[in-house]
Amino acid sequence: MEKSGSSGLIGFVVRLMWMAVVPFSIFIVGIRLIEQTSPDAISMAIFWLLVSLAAITRLVDVAVCHGETVFGEKATMTHVARYAVTLIVLSASFFAVSFIF
Repeated sequence: MEKSGSSGLIGFVVRLMWMAVVPFSIFIVGIRLIEQTSPDAISMAIFWLLVSLAAITRLVDVAVCHGETVFGEKATMTHVARYAVTLIVLSASFFAVSFIF
């Protein structure tokens, strides 16, 4: 019996990445940006690379691993787009705040 992508190990790892690991990493790097008096280019680059990684892993979850929504429905590219827009808006806001404080 073959498992679907969302219930297999790879699907689980991909889902864990975009739902927990990468957002937590973005938060940690964002805190580092806030704590620095003058954020360095490396921290800023890591921050935006992690944001990109989160969007890419969500795309992989839907396109390759046949990801599902929290309600158990098949996720679509609309879900990916909504996630990406929300992620970018929140990340850009967090990034802007890091320069204010």
